[in-house]
Amino acid sequence: MKYGSTEPSEFIDLSLPEDHKDTSSILKKGNGLKEVYIGSAKWSKDDLKNFYPASNRDNLSVYAQKFNSVELNATFYNNYPPEQIIKWSEKTPEGFKFFPRVPNYISHIKRLIEVDTEVDTFINSIKAFGPKLGTVFLQLHSKFNSQKFEKIERFVQNWPSDIPLGIELRNKEWFTHKEISKALFHLLEKHKITNIITDATAKRELLHMRLTTPTAYIRFISDTSENDYDRLDQWLDRVHLWSSKGLENIYFFVHHTEPEESSMLTEYFIDRFNNRFESQIGLTKTNR
Repeated sequence: MKYGSTEPSEFIDLSLPEDHKDTSSILKKGNGLKEVYIGSAKWSKDDLKNFYPASNRDNLSVYAQKFNSVELNATFYNNYPPEQIIKWSEKTPEGFKFFPRVPNYISHIKRLIEVDTEVDTFINSIKAFGPKLGTVFLQLHSKFNSQKFEKIERFVQNWPSDIPLGIELRNKEWFTHKEISKALFHLLEKHKITNIITDATAKRELLHMRLTTPTAYIRFISDTSENDYDRLDQWLDRVHLWSSKGLENIYFFVHHTEPEESSMLTEYFIDRFNNRFESQIGLTKTNR
């Protein structure tokens, strides 16, 4: 079973919790909506079998016509030279952004221990995206608990300030232990690191609703379409509220155990977002 999936989900409260008490103070530091990037995590034709026309020859180019961003999980599994990064970038229009994932060798294998060389290699590679580089996201293993605070602290302190970073923590101790949470949030705020919000059906304890920058980076994870549209509607309400209070950036990525379902949900969210915010993200209208 994949992370965040569950059977069945009808017994789980899938409503969004109230904001963390300190989120409002973070929003007050914002200057209003600047960037909105909504996408999925894959553009492969094997994953999105009915997403592309039969005559399609370039998956990424077609993907980038419908969505304005992609969460680049490819960098989690492999190292890519700048030449490959540039090729991807050239296939997308102006304004498109890639949100690359920190390699698993850094996050899951070495778990942030003595990774300076690997981080430098990764940074030198993704800088080739130029203006199309979005926020980099570091995902830490669910066994990476609060006793490893110093490892996160050192990583954050050494991270280059000109490369935006978001961190996804998957161990509930980071959010359920008052003193640990306080230290973590202070660290992220100090270094302007975005606290990624993960909305997974079977991991509700990680839905912390605590912003540490005026950026909402949301990873929406599901294994069932039964409640997905209602869940997405809730997120529209929440980001609309946050934007009225100063939120500057919205980065929203949809994940599903069936990748083709991801594209449908992403199109739905973009359609409803455009209607709510009177924006022009994407080109495809989707009926529920």
